[in-house]
Amino acid sequence: MPRKQKTSGRSSGQWSTINPDAAGLDVGATFHVVAVAPDRDEQPVRTFGTFSGDLHRLADWLQKVGITTVAMESTGVYCASSTGRRNTTCVS
Repeated sequence: MPRKQKTSGRSSGQWSTINPDAAGLDVGATFHVVAVAPDRDEQPVRTFGTFSGDLHRLADWLQKVGITTVAMESTGVYCASSTGRRNTTCVS
């Protein structure tokens, strides 16, 4: 039987981009942390509050930097506007 190759748990540091127009969103109870590719903005990782105004600013920033897809980490059901706050997509 072939032996399994040991891994040290470290990454090689080489990641390939799957979708350059995607952002990562960590959803929290009191704030959300959003990350985009470093070439999209001088401050590619930002923190936003959870009130409506904060979420509108988050959506405006994502549109400004050309993000069309968001990968969310969450533990509940969330709704997000995808285009101009008219079309809403909910995920769980």
